[in-house]
Amino acid sequence: MSNPDPTDPSDRSTGRAFWEDLLRLPLQIVMIGGAVTLVGYMLQHGVGMPALSALQFEDKEKSGLRLVVAVLIFGVGIGAAVFLWWLSARFFALIEGKSLDTAGLAAMKDLPMGLPEGTVRAVLALVVAVVGLPLLLFSNAVGMDTAIAGYVNGIITGVFGFYFGTRTTGVPAQAVEKIAEDNREALQQTKIASDAKESASQAQSEAQAAKEDLGEAEQRADASSDQVQRAGKFDATLSTLKRHLGLSKTMLFTLGPLLPKGLLPDDLDKTIDAAERAVTAVQGVTAATATGDQLAALTDAFESLTGSGKSPLGALLQRASPLLQTVLPAIPGLGAAAGLATLISMGVKLGSSQFQRWRARVLAAPLAQGLIEFGALSPELVRSALNRSPLLSAKLADQPPGIVNGILLDAVLRDDGPQRLLKAYGAAGTEAAGLLSDADIDAGMAELRQSLLALYGASDVQDATLNQIKATLSASGNPEIATAAVQNLTARDANRLIDAASGISAKPGVPWDQAAAFDALVMLTDTARRDNVDLVRAIAEVK
Repeated sequence: MSNPDPTDPSDRSTGRAFWEDLLRLPLQIVMIGGAVTLVGYMLQHGVGMPALSALQFEDKEKSGLRLVVAVLIFGVGIGAAVFLWWLSARFFALIEGKSLDTAGLAAMKDLPMGLPEGTVRAVLALVVAVVGLPLLLFSNAVGMDTAIAGYVNGIITGVFGFYFGTRTTGVPAQAVEKIAEDNREALQQTKIASDAKESASQAQSEAQAAKEDLGEAEQRADASSDQVQRAGKFDATLSTLKRHLGLSKTMLFTLGPLLPKGLLPDDLDKTIDAAERAVTAVQGVTAATATGDQLAALTDAFESLTGSGKSPLGALLQRASPLLQTVLPAIPGLGAAAGLATLISMGVKLGSSQFQRWRARVLAAPLAQGLIEFGALSPELVRSALNRSPLLSAKLADQPPGIVNGILLDAVLRDDGPQRLLKAYGAAGTEAAGLLSDADIDAGMAELRQSLLALYGASDVQDATLNQIKATLSASGNPEIATAAVQNLTARDANRLIDAASGISAKPGVPWDQAAAFDALVMLTDTARRDNVDLVRAIAEVK
């Protein structure tokens, strides 16, 4: 077999014809699809025809699916007409071609539309089959009434019976009987559809009755749900009221005699009596048997102990908060109220030894025995504490570091520490005579011990403890306490907060009411720890 010659015209024509035949059908398909798409786009955007997604096919009450079916039926009708036109054109082309004789032309003149006998009836029967059978099969999908479906069934069976009956020689009477029988069946189907419609109406009535029964059941369920909610609220309110009642009694009877007059709300004793009566009234009452009136009485008593201007705990927090305003560390968004709440909460949640160090740091109290283990001290730790003590650091700056570290290491935790320091650097000091006065030694030793305590207790506040505090305070209804800054606090921030508040109530010039309220909160922390009262939650509940 020889290779095609590209210079030969016959070979090029053959190749062109091959590619034309190969590509003609795909191009026709693509062009027809493009034409259909263009028509759909023009109908949707030019004429305003809605998109298929807006026709709501699943809703039988809407006309979307029916519209599509109507368009398809219209298309079938147009297709049948085009088919008949095409057939007629073929026959007329046959006539124009002069291939028929006179007898053939005379025979075609008597045919309908010039078509073979039975063609029109066949096309009409085909249209009825193509349109009617899908309508009958999918009558439920398009939402067709059952009566109409019965009529369609009669029409289809009648047309088919008549068509095929007339095609059978010598049995026209059978075709007529078939049509009559189909009509009787259609009427019977109509009656069946009517009965079904009546049954559907009865079923709808029964469904309405069932719906009313369901509504009554839902009302009973709602009542039961209200009872469950009231029971849960009863337990929570009673527990919260008892917590605040215990704290209020401590503040009135234990701390009240020590506090200046006017620091606690007026008539606090009457408020406590009313709350105790509310608690006594529900003794023996369970959450399941509690009434709405009993819950309301407990709620009123709780509001009287936690409401704005009524809560003794809230009064102490409000009075002591300004004390921290000028000493708070630079923590963005942390106000005085949130800082004080966090400071007091740490005292509640710390362990026993950690709490002792927290109280000594906050009150700048003398260093008690056991707060710092003697064996835990090192010259480096003492030197770090000295660098944080401005008075002694300035006085002893020119002294040999090794000798200073040794003397301070020996004296800082001893009861006679000031005397040991006086012996080394006092008026008759063995290391540097006259370097420190008695006042310098007392103030410097207290300052050094506080610095050492802060360094030693820097790890007392752990993340787990701080996370508990942040979770409780963040749920407070008081926006001054539930700030975003509380959620962002770290253990380092907590230690800075304790250092900033160290000895603040004992500083000169501090208002007496603020200092008294601050010291009362520290003492209340100790009482809450002994009585196992969740003071942190109580602070979060105060309005």
